[in-house]
Amino acid sequence: MKEYTDYALLPSQQRWLGRIRRSFAAIYASAAQAIDYGVLPWGKRRTLTAIGACMRDAMEQLIANSAKCSECGGSVQSDRSMLGEFKRQLDNARFVRLERNRRKNKVLVTRLKAADGIIRPTKPGKCKCLLFAETLKAWYPEVPARQRLTKLLRSHRILKRGRRADTNTRQVLIAELGTKIPCYGLMRKRLRTIH
Repeated sequence: MKEYTDYALLPSQQRWLGRIRRSFAAIYASAAQAIDYGVLPWGKRRTLTAIGACMRDAMEQLIANSAKCSECGGSVQSDRSMLGEFKRQLDNARFVRLERNRRKNKVLVTRLKAADGIIRPTKPGKCKCLLFAETLKAWYPEVPARQRLTKLLRSHRILKRGRRADTNTRQVLIAELGTKIPCYGLMRKRLRTIH
């Protein structure tokens, strides 16, 4: 077991990860003993590497799915606090309004490159608010936090559905940039009603 714990380093020093490593160490010790007695036709080094890879994969999944703010362990942010923080980010965001019959010009292209999202008219008097996926990634670089926020926004119907069931974004063609950009469809009015 010591041979395994010396080999398999923890991704962060947390007691619960240490307990998991101890279980994997017992698995390795059992396999190593079976190899010594000729019961298993494997090599110890390959067995050690394979069990270590399984442990790292399991720990990464657990860390990603835990509601911790960081892998070092922080306090769990409340839903209300998370929504409030997102609201503040959105209030300071730069949105470029795209008119229907606009002409391409350098100023608009420059503004779009620096923007956090766009507002696009759909019908007379109505428009669609789109937040660039890269903007949300910059605001919430941690994947678990970003996933939790998008789930929370979806539950409050602030975030529109993506084109496919497995994503919250949709590819939007912005002619001035000459490419499709992944965006989140937002219902900003709904966000204002949440306190």
